[in-house]
Order: sequence, then C-alpha cells, then structure tokens
Amino acid sequence: MADFLRWSEGIVTFALVLGTLALACKHRRSWPQWCSVLLWLALFGGTYRLLESVAGSFVFYLAALFLCALSYTLVFQRGALYHRICLSVVSIFSIVTIKTLVMSLNSLFSGVPEMGARAMTALDYLLFYLAYLLCAAYLARFYPDKQTHLPPRYWILFSASTAFSAVMVYLSIEFSISTAISVSLSAALYLVNLGLILLIYYLTYLVSENYARVLQAQAVEQRQQNQIEQLQHTSDMIDRVRRERHELKNTYFYIDGLVKTGRYQELEQYLDAELSARVTSMEEFQTGNALVDLLLTQKAGEARQKGVHIMTSVTLTPELSVKEEDLCALLANLLDNAIEASQKCEAEEREIHLEIKSVNEMFLLKIWNTCLERPRKMKRNWLMTTKEDSICHGWGMANVKQIVESAGGEIDYTCGGNWFQVNVLI
Repeated sequence: MADFLRWSEGIVTFALVLGTLALACKHRRSWPQWCSVLLWLALFGGTYRLLESVAGSFVFYLAALFLCALSYTLVFQRGALYHRICLSVVSIFSIVTIKTLVMSLNSLFSGVPEMGARAMTALDYLLFYLAYLLCAAYLARFYPDKQTHLPPRYWILFSASTAFSAVMVYLSIEFSISTAISVSLSAALYLVNLGLILLIYYLTYLVSENYARVLQAQAVEQRQQNQIEQLQHTSDMIDRVRRERHELKNTYFYIDGLVKTGRYQELEQYLDAELSARVTSMEEFQTGNALVDLLLTQKAGEARQKGVHIMTSVTLTPELSVKEEDLCALLANLLDNAIEASQKCEAEEREIHLEIKSVNEMFLLKIWNTCLERPRKMKRNWLMTTKEDSICHGWGMANVKQIVESAGGEIDYTCGGNWFQVNVLI
C-alpha cells in the first residue's frame, strides 16, 4: 500500500509539472495537447513504477521527473530550449519545496486537538494544490515566450543560478531530516528557498525580455539606417543622371561643331577615346526591378572607378520573396564589401561576380570576389571585421545576416585561395 501511494504521488507530481509546461509553452500542432499529456503520464507511470523498485531514492525520483519532463517538452513543444529546461527544473523543485513546506506546517498544527487526522490531511492537500496553482500561474505569467537567443554568458549564469537554487532545496531537505531543528525554522528555510527559486526565475524573464527589446530596437534602427542609405543612393543616382544629361548636351554641341567645320579626324579620335569611355561608364542593367537597376548601375560605376571588374547575371521576377528595401540593402552591403576587398588586390586580379535568380518563390544570391587576405576568425558564428576600428566598422555583414534571418532565409560563406564567396537563400 505504501508503494502504491508513493507511486500515485509521483504520478500526480508529474501531472502538475506537465500542466505547468502545457500552460506556459507553445505546443506543436502535430498532436492534441491533452492527448500528449495523457500519453506521457502513462509512460511515466509505467517506467517509474518499474525502475523505482530497483533504485528507489529521492535523487532518482527527481532525476526521473526531470528526464520525463525534458523528453515531453522536446517532443511536443517548441520555443527556446533553455527556457523550457529552466521551467521544468523550477516546476519540479517548486513542487518539492511546497510539499516540504506544507509538511512542516502540518507539524505545527498537529498538536491542535480540534484537528483530526482526516481534517489535517485534507488541509495539507488544500494548501499544497492552492499554493502550487498560484506558483504555476506565476511561472506561466513570467515565462519568456520570445525566441530570444541569449549570449552564452547569460544562459550559463542563469543555468548556474537555477542549479544552485535546486541544490539548496535538496540540501535543505536533507539538513532538516538529519538535524533536529525546530519546525518553524524548517518552514522558514523552505519558504526562503521557494522565494529564491521564483526570484531567479523572474530575473531570467526580465533579462530575456529586455534583451529581446534591445535586439528589436537595434533591428528597427538598422532598418531606418538602410532606408536612409537607400534614399542617399537614389539621390546620388538622380544627381548622376542630371550630370550626364548636361554632359550629353555639351557633347552634342561639340560633335556638331566638329562636323560643321569639317574636322573629321578630331571627331574620329573623340569618338574612339572619349565617347566610348562615357558610353561604357553609362552601363545600364535590366533586371526587372527599377530600383535594383539603379543600385547596380551605381555600384558598377563605383567599382569601375576603383579598377574593379564586375560581372553580373541577374534575373528577377515581379513577385519577390524578399522586400525591395531589404534586397537593396543586402546588395549594397555585399557589393560594398566586395569592392573594398577586391580593391586591395593587384590591378589585374580585381574581380567581382554577382549572380541573382528568383525561381519558384525562392530568391538565390551568390557573390564572389577576389581578396588579398582571408577573413579573420569568426565571432558568434560570423566574420569579424579586418579593420582596426572594429567599433565603427564590421556592421555591414552583421546587417546582411540580420536581413536574411528576418526574412526566414539562410546565409553561408566559403573562402578558398584568393576568392571569398557569400551565398544567400531566401
């Protein structure tokens, strides 16, 4: 009978943990939530009853609860894995702490003659379920539901804090059992442990939410900066068109003067030298997108002025899987980096190849250029700037990565020999 009661208590505890996870975390749509909870309860009941007879101990009991809760959240739930693990640990040790706290309070009232055994048992269960319902509501309310990827130093710190609070709960229970301390002191110790667990959980929520807001503000600021740069590019193109129109008018009058005065030899030299260079510099692109055409024209002109040969193969459809302003910001950053890297090479080795395709609602971009030096070691899975002023530089590639990830795409790079290549798929 005692084994059955211990087993049923374990089932109820695990049901409370699953209920907390179901209340706070997002569920995958492949299984109904109630069905997955019942299935995992059945699996836990069968495996725990079998293994508990072999290695029945309090540590094994906690480990079984955690592993089953972890497997449930991995299979049936989605979201940041660290937050789900943290919620599982906090739920389990909150239950344990509340149980021991209620048992301590039970000892305080055990001497009251008006309270019978059944009344005390009913009061214990009432206090326990009421306290944990409040705790579960607290955990669900302050669960960080944003997909925020915290830097390693944050989640290492919070993992260590959560583990420390769990260890403190375990040591407190062992200490109260092995040491003859007063019931009131034991209850106060459990209450402090519970407050510590919930406080650390709340601090994790605050840091995650604030970090998400900072990232969102940076993304908005970067997008505004992209729009400003795009407006500047457009303004530069308008100025260039005006200058070329003025030069074209002067060229027309000059050619007209040479023809009317019969200076045909000078006219031929002028056409071979001056005019052919101007026509080349006025290269036009026809990609199917007017704004991209203007941007490529401007960047091709900048590359040509710096002695960089640029070759393009661009085909765009009217319906793009990426926003037009994001596409222009993406191209501007990648081409600026490619021009800057190629410019450091020898004059005959300065090359940039750009290939863009839009096929079946998929956007494919590939750009490769010659480079004199290999990129420096990666920082947080991306490249570090090779410039000395790393504070003011190095945001171009970070901006590219942010644009691609916000559009749900993928980006990678390869570097071999004196070539550097970036591949984008959206």
